[in-house]
Amino acid sequence: TIARLFASDRNEHLYASGGIVERCRCGEFVVSDRYVLSSLVYQGIMCGDAFTESLNHDFPLPELLFFFEMDPEAALERIRDRPQKDLYEYIGMQTRVIDRYKKLIPRYKYAGCHVEILDALESPEKIAEKILKTLKSIMKI
Repeated sequence: TIARLFASDRNEHLYASGGIVERCRCGEFVVSDRYVLSSLVYQGIMCGDAFTESLNHDFPLPELLFFFEMDPEAALERIRDRPQKDLYEYIGMQTRVIDRYKKLIPRYKYAGCHVEILDALESPEKIAEKILKTLKSIMKI
């Protein structure tokens, strides 16, 4: 059910009036977080690859993907003081998540998506600098 809801929500964000596809056709620069790759990772773990891929295979690839890489233990340290954790916020799950991202990211590169892997332990300023540099390079600004 969760995998279907994410795919339905994504479909609406992409194709509804005023959605991402329409905005891109108008020449707008669109930024989205947690796009198809995150569904392939998270719902793939929970539902299996074939089912999750069948729900998401018609969605267009992004032109650019920033992946914020972080060791699962460091990620959990950042959220350790939250009063409640969701089903993904445990070391076993986070280890599976990072492993799946590492497995799936090469597909995006192979399909022509520009992929930038960033060290999420760097300062926000350093990360922002790298993102801006990449955007300027790609957008020729």
